[in-house]
Amino acid sequence: GQDNVILAGEAAACAADQGRYYDYHQLLFRATGQWGRVPTSDLPAYFSDYARQLGLDTARFDACLSSHEKRPLVLADQELTRKLGLGGTPSFFVNGKFIEGFRPYEEWKKILDEALAQAR
Repeated sequence: GQDNVILAGEAAACAADQGRYYDYHQLLFRATGQWGRVPTSDLPAYFSDYARQLGLDTARFDACLSSHEKRPLVLADQELTRKLGLGGTPSFFVNGKFIEGFRPYEEWKKILDEALAQAR
């Protein structure tokens, strides 16, 4: 549910404090089937285990996550996506043009070639 997504965002932000945001984010994305369906109260153990798998300082990570110090940041990002009307993943803006959802390589090539041509 929504609470799980918010806590996942907090976990990724806590991993960012140790310079591992991207790696943690990728691990979360691959493991969505595991953590996405469990009760929110069970998530800290899952997220701490992911931090351990990446070699993070788990005591520091756990303290960050349990304090919810990153929640305002996550909620601000969530509000921004709502204001921008971004409902899908992934969502992109290319020269102000909104592009939502998966696009094959050929379509991205066309979109980016057009944007580059306009920039010249």
